[in-house]
Amino acid sequence: MLRNSHGLRRVSECVLQNAIRTMYDNPYIKTFKPKKPPSPTFHKQTTGLTGLFVDEHAHQNLLKEYGRLMKVLEQIPSHSSYRKYTEQLV
Repeated sequence: MLRNSHGLRRVSECVLQNAIRTMYDNPYIKTFKPKKPPSPTFHKQTTGLTGLFVDEHAHQNLLKEYGRLMKVLEQIPSHSSYRKYTEQLV
């Protein structure tokens, strides 16, 4: 047992580090970094509002969301007024 005390010490140090980690030390944030930095116009500049992010691919993302919405609407009965009016909007 004493022969492998170095390995045991490493394991115990690792366990202690994980036990000490606070909820703000998210390991996923450290592991997965952004693929590329946002463009200089990423923050909303025309309105003067701060803290808002501009969706650089808004048209593509809206088309995806509308597609998902249409798939959900297909599950609702066709005589439903919610489905009729939502399909008119989209």
